[in-house]
Amino acid sequence: MNFKLTCILYRCNRFTHDWIYPAYCLCNLLFNRYDLVKTKVCKPYQYSDSVERMLFACMQLVVDFVDNEEPFDVVDWTWCPEQVQYKKDIIEIYEYWTEIRPQMVFEAESCNITDGYYKFCELDEIMHELDNYYLQKCINVREVLWT
Repeated sequence: MNFKLTCILYRCNRFTHDWIYPAYCLCNLLFNRYDLVKTKVCKPYQYSDSVERMLFACMQLVVDFVDNEEPFDVVDWTWCPEQVQYKKDIIEIYEYWTEIRPQMVFEAESCNITDGYYKFCELDEIMHELDNYYLQKCINVREVLWT
């Protein structure tokens, strides 16, 4: 069976089972898709490796958490040293993904042909190491990504 058809049938089935809150379920069925992570880097209906999707999805969840839920206005992060460290890690991940990494990608894509290959390889290796480092941080802070 087609994957999209399966998803639609599943969502319709969930809608009929959740008859207590029909307006909420209808809104989630049509508009609010909490079962998807929309990344700004991966294009819809375009192939990307699992390695890229995992990285982009995890980082996008942290970015969405900071942008949409505004946790630094709602939660008191100063009540224990662990929370202060979590806040620093979340800010560090957010700044890496929204400011530092796009600049590195731009530099890698703008390398010229003569010395560009070696510079591209260096930047790619550095980005790979930083991506793994911040992905590990992202996994470590996942327990506090709620408001």
